[in-house]
Amino acid sequence: FTNELKADFAFAIVVSVIFSIIAQLNVWTIIGVSQMRGQDIANKVLPGLGYIVAFLISLGGLAFNIGNIGGASMGLNIIFGIDTTTAAAISGILGILLFTSKKMG
Repeated sequence: FTNELKADFAFAIVVSVIFSIIAQLNVWTIIGVSQMRGQDIANKVLPGLGYIVAFLISLGGLAFNIGNIGGASMGLNIIFGIDTTTAAAISGILGILLFTSKKMG
């Protein structure tokens, strides 16, 4: 798939990264200037919108972490030959231990 599209695919990725950077800079500028939290700004614009924004951010964090566990399990599968389901469980347990450890912060 990517081998067929080559430059077109690369262009789409570069454009999406540039748009993402521009959007993030705008959002962080607004948050920095207003000295308010993002969900508070959203609630000022439209009451109740801040809760939706907070939910969407939480959902994005969940999806991101599912990708992290999936990537770690594929890595363990390739390196050690462990089944991906078992490797995902190991990765999840290691992540939980890492983030609940007081020494790790």
